[in-house]
Amino acid sequence: MLRKILFSTERAHIMDVTISDVPDLLAHWHAVPPILECLAWAEDDACDVVREMLGDQHTAQRQAYRMIVRDKADLAAMGYLSAYKFERNLCPDVGISLNPAYQGKGIGSELYRSVIAFTFNKFSDPFVKATVDPSNKASLRMHLKCGFQPFCFTKDGYVDGDHVEDDLSMRITRNHFKKHGAY
Repeated sequence: MLRKILFSTERAHIMDVTISDVPDLLAHWHAVPPILECLAWAEDDACDVVREMLGDQHTAQRQAYRMIVRDKADLAAMGYLSAYKFERNLCPDVGISLNPAYQGKGIGSELYRSVIAFTFNKFSDPFVKATVDPSNKASLRMHLKCGFQPFCFTKDGYVDGDHVEDDLSMRITRNHFKKHGAY
């Protein structure tokens, strides 16, 4: 079955995540909970079991797009992108997870600019937000390179099991992105 390509960049095709993407995603990220969340937000009837496992709170409160990124050359899984908006949020959030084999080559910035443009086209909000681990210097550089500006720091803001880390919230305005991004 042919899948709809949501958008493409110079090096990648971006498509909705489906249950068939799980093996490729798990092979590189070994992170079951984020992958289950990806599937819970996907528009695929086969994901009903995952939605039930996670509970309605993960799907009812968001408008979400979870996308797998595939290399144009060989269709290998390069990573995944997200764009979502909680009903209570003032703006949509975007996120990226890139396979380490593709990091440090400018691909992350290329993909991130594309998902920001996609998000501004899907939502009418004046800005888009991202949450960054401030100790992840490469991610921080990429966000700044794409035009994001820090606006809020939260000490011990993210909890994953026993692991606690700080959060840096960043945002980019629609106008700034139109002037400096690929919009």
